[in-house]
Amino acid sequence: MSDAGCSSGSNDAPAYDRSDLMANPNPKSPKPNLAKVFAYQQMQRKLRLYHDSYVQEVKDSLKSNIEDFAVMNDFVTEFTTLVVVEATRRSRLVDGVVIKKRRSREKQHKLKELFSEYKEEVKRLKAIEQVILLKISYYSHYES
Repeated sequence: MSDAGCSSGSNDAPAYDRSDLMANPNPKSPKPNLAKVFAYQQMQRKLRLYHDSYVQEVKDSLKSNIEDFAVMNDFVTEFTTLVVVEATRRSRLVDGVVIKKRRSREKQHKLKELFSEYKEEVKRLKAIEQVILLKISYYSHYES
């Protein structure tokens, strides 16, 4: 028995046959995305915890966590849905509905921090501007 053919591409996906109506035009890669597989397993674990829990506060927390995790990883769960938008319609309303992308809690927190820093910087710059205007008015009054 020879194993010469085992290492030379024997795991490649079969060629797409257009005459076969059941053939998949986009066959799966023989090398799965392990990060996506791990994320899927985590999602399944969180969903099991949600369904096994009896405490409403725990369920609410898990539901929020599941929603954020599903959006981050592009998963569809019982709490999330998949919306497909055509490239030409991205900037327009779809059936009168505005599509909003949910952000994870970490991203929301980071955005709040950034806006807070921005507001503080605006306050600081306005204070500097006031000092400069006072100096200008002082020197213009002193010279006259």
